[in-house]
Amino acid sequence: MVRSKEFGIRFNTRLSLDEVEDWLADNCVGDWDVRLSEIIEDSRARLWKRLEILFACPEDRARFRERYLPDAKTGTVGPKNSAGSSSQEREFV
Repeated sequence: MVRSKEFGIRFNTRLSLDEVEDWLADNCVGDWDVRLSEIIEDSRARLWKRLEILFACPEDRARFRERYLPDAKTGTVGPKNSAGSSSQEREFV
């Protein structure tokens, strides 16, 4: 049985998509999908990617969060988006 990808994280990063996808391929037991939702320029003119990552398994989402978002409880993971809202990591189901 194929599970749908119903567990997700949104976050901002300067990492390459290849690096994120390679980590997912090496560390996830279930299916996953990465979507680029926005490119953001911070006050130093650095570009950030806002990614949405969908997971079939909540355990994969937890491993990803542990690896890439260890300080997620603070909410600080990158610059504000173009709409000016905070750039906190968010889970969605």
